[in-house]
Amino acid sequence: MKSLLLHICILINATALTQNQEISVALAAGDVHALSNFFDSSVEMTLSDGVSVYDPQTANKALSKFFLTYNPKSYKSVHAGSSKGNSSYSIGLLETENGTFRVYLYYKKVDNHWTIQEIRFEKEI
Repeated sequence: MKSLLLHICILINATALTQNQEISVALAAGDVHALSNFFDSSVEMTLSDGVSVYDPQTANKALSKFFLTYNPKSYKSVHAGSSKGNSSYSIGLLETENGTFRVYLYYKKVDNHWTIQEIRFEKEI
């Protein structure tokens, strides 16, 4: 029984790690389509023009516009953790042609899949 529980925990962590890696690669490339695969039914986004809550299609458009203005060069995840209630977060640095942004991602587990609930881009000074 302990062995089964251990295998389940490893599988859950491996799935979260794989999804986090996919999101990191998508951010580094400015690949909105790949990121949108992880959007929940609504996504709170903080971009250069303020904070809004979007449905996935509108979030896709807003993020595309952001990446046109701030063309990504690289992304590095610097910290990740979990919170109560099947949620987790990661913090990273997005280097663009027009400056560096600290990126905050908040996830929630929905049907055994981590979805992006919130994404914030804060320009580093």
